[in-house]
Amino acid sequence: MYKTKIFFTLLAICYFNSVALFAEVIVEKGEYILSSDISEKACFRNAEQIALNNAATNISGEKLKSETMKVCDSSFETAQCELYQSSWSVIDSVSRKGPIEILNRTKIDKGIYDLCEITIKVDLYEMPQSDPNFDFSLDLSQSKFLAGHEWSIKDDPLKITVTPLEQSEMFINIFHWAPYKDGKNVSRIFPNPQKEKYNGKTNLIKSETLFPRASAGYSWRHFFPKDHYTDSISEGILVFASQENIKFSDIYSYEKFQEKLLEVSNNKTRTKKTFYVVIEK
Repeated sequence: MYKTKIFFTLLAICYFNSVALFAEVIVEKGEYILSSDISEKACFRNAEQIALNNAATNISGEKLKSETMKVCDSSFETAQCELYQSSWSVIDSVSRKGPIEILNRTKIDKGIYDLCEITIKVDLYEMPQSDPNFDFSLDLSQSKFLAGHEWSIKDDPLKITVTPLEQSEMFINIFHWAPYKDGKNVSRIFPNPQKEKYNGKTNLIKSETLFPRASAGYSWRHFFPKDHYTDSISEGILVFASQENIKFSDIYSYEKFQEKLLEVSNNKTRTKKTFYVVIEK
């Protein structure tokens, strides 16, 4: 991975939610192996995303936890899984100002394979920091799920446990990311748009809570997309906690969701993210 980083700290300071956000222009490189499973266009798109993730990590210092990275060991698309995980890890850490500038785009012959390599320049803001005393833990029932092409009651459902620190009262929103889908692929799954009222009561907790609740009348089970080019898919979960009842739309694109997180994040909010793999039966 490209190691040389060039930082230019801008003098301009943007104030948002009473927090000063410093912009940095970063030059970073990303690489992705061109395999028989993807097109050259997709290969360069992945390389660009890796470069952007590397740039975001430079600002935020956000690192994937080792236990989260192990999820990709269960995936048949390890490189793609790791790309999605790194993208999800920085979604609440930085926001981009303006377009990405492509400085260089090269396909490199490595003998037994070709490598897509892109160098970008991007202007990023770091997200506001949360109050360290406003915190919670996030746990999934499991990190691997089996699923067929149709939803089945026999399959294990996803369950999410949220535990506030020292019984802090907090409003909870839970989002699901399906990165293998194009367009609007971030969905609010709690409060459930079809099943639950978004009234500030359903999503208020102060002790360990298992989602979905037993009384909710729904479950989170998976189905595997037909005609997918691999036997596994990677999916992300983000939990947003706030001291005030902040409302979100039902569905977003990755970029619009990132913009929304920047809009509402301050020292009275906190996010936690994790990843899991769905394997085709």
